[in-house]
Amino acid sequence: MPSVRAAVFLALAATAMAYHITTPDERDGWSCNTQNKVEWQMVSSDIKTFSMILTNQDRDVMSRPHMLSKVVNGKDRTATIDPPLGGWNAGENYRVNFEHQRGGILAQSMPFTIECPEPEPESEPEATTPKSTTPKTPTTSESQSEPKSEPKTEPKTGSETSDDEDF
Repeated sequence: MPSVRAAVFLALAATAMAYHITTPDERDGWSCNTQNKVEWQMVSSDIKTFSMILTNQDRDVMSRPHMLSKVVNGKDRTATIDPPLGGWNAGENYRVNFEHQRGGILAQSMPFTIECPEPEPESEPEATTPKSTTPKTPTTSESQSEPKSEPKTEPKTGSETSDDEDF
């Protein structure tokens, strides 16, 4: 019996000290058309590299698992994931799996949702009243008055100039 207890203890200890995916989760899902984050914790006994795979059990949402990254360095503790061309399908119950290159799941995220928010409508420019390009028609009082003119001055000749002028 002691060997069974030891085996169970070792199995539980190994599980408690394995990779743990912290993001995404049920509160922090992904957006279908933007970069998304995967974050995790690890311990020194975890294998150094793994593959990262996006899965969903609903084949109407995702027909097959998608390889996010074939080789991930566990020490990075975060990865930025670009969406595929056309974006991810919106849906629930997605999971990110960390898989050993030789097979087997090392860690699995909590189920999360991928949402495709509606794009913000572009705001319409404010309507402005165009300025009139028609020349102004003078009013009756303006048309009856004489145009004002500046007084004309004769140019000064050399003998009429004063010593006070600047040249």
